[in-house]
Amino acid sequence: MKRVILPERWERVIDLVQERGRVSVEEISQTLGISAPTVRRDLARIQQRGLIRRTWGGAEPSPKAMPGITFAESRRVHPAEKELIGRVAAGMVEAGDCVMIDGGFTTCQLARHLEAAPIKVVTNSLDVAQAVASRRDMTLVMLGGEWLPESGTMVGPTTQRQLEDL
Repeated sequence: MKRVILPERWERVIDLVQERGRVSVEEISQTLGISAPTVRRDLARIQQRGLIRRTWGGAEPSPKAMPGITFAESRRVHPAEKELIGRVAAGMVEAGDCVMIDGGFTTCQLARHLEAAPIKVVTNSLDVAQAVASRRDMTLVMLGGEWLPESGTMVGPTTQRQLEDL
């Protein structure tokens, strides 16, 4: 069987749990072609994210609301559509505009496709900042704050104060 990268395997585990409502370690092991100890480790880590609830010998859907997905996970969800949205949104920006761009895969696509110049880009996202950093026809304002690795953004009171100052 082809080796699956970890996040994709987790996604397949989550899909199984959601489809069946309750699934055993053995079912997951057989369906994905991975060992029972690997399934148990995966279930423990997926549960830590709040995406499932462990049960005796398996897992079931979590009763908690699912938290936001990470930037890395977001890249795999409708990437073509997100790029199209980014292109269309970038086309709405005009020379002389100041745009504030938050973190996320779709907003990163917007930043990648910006053509209007000169413009000012204000962001709390490292990915957005990297997308425009080499552009000499743009002014980049990077907000500081507490680093949130899941989203690749700066957040918190410092970020809030900087936004208020702007």
